[in-house]
Amino acid sequence: MKINKIFFITLLVNLSISILSFVAIATKINRVNTNELSTDRLQFTSHLYVSITNDNFFYSNSKLDNYIAYHKIHDSNVLIVRYSQMDCRSCIDFITSKISFFFPNYNNTPQIVFMVSDVTSGHAPNLNNIIILDKNEHPNIPADEFRSPYLMIYQHGVIKHLFIPSTDNPDVFETYIQSIKSRYFQT
Repeated sequence: MKINKIFFITLLVNLSISILSFVAIATKINRVNTNELSTDRLQFTSHLYVSITNDNFFYSNSKLDNYIAYHKIHDSNVLIVRYSQMDCRSCIDFITSKISFFFPNYNNTPQIVFMVSDVTSGHAPNLNNIIILDKNEHPNIPADEFRSPYLMIYQHGVIKHLFIPSTDNPDVFETYIQSIKSRYFQT
């Protein structure tokens, strides 16, 4: 009988601690600006969805194929930086600054390709490794509908590791670039 009372009291104490812990956690969560939290989650979720739906996606572009043939990098993984000059200028600058930091010689590295569209006359980026796309050559992949710069690995007509960076989360983008560099660009 005494053991039953001790067991019952222990059970009540544990239940009380669990309820108090739940209440404490719930009140801390409510102190966070829920609009900020939900906006960040929405952006992260949409980027994750776009990345997943474009992974192992088949893509063909004659200019890219010619570029790869010219540079004799058929069996290489190619990092493609895809953007339109109509995209957010600070987003493009953010990406190119990170690329230049992690790949200081990126302009002379044929395995890093900039695929740019909507280039106005006389305003093409001054890069050795650029492919300028005409209006009918835009990639027909879901990520292109996002209207934001993105990166991906391309090999033998297959897209993998597509990533849409956010200027709000530079650490995540740096982690992506470091991962890509260590996996595909070790010399």
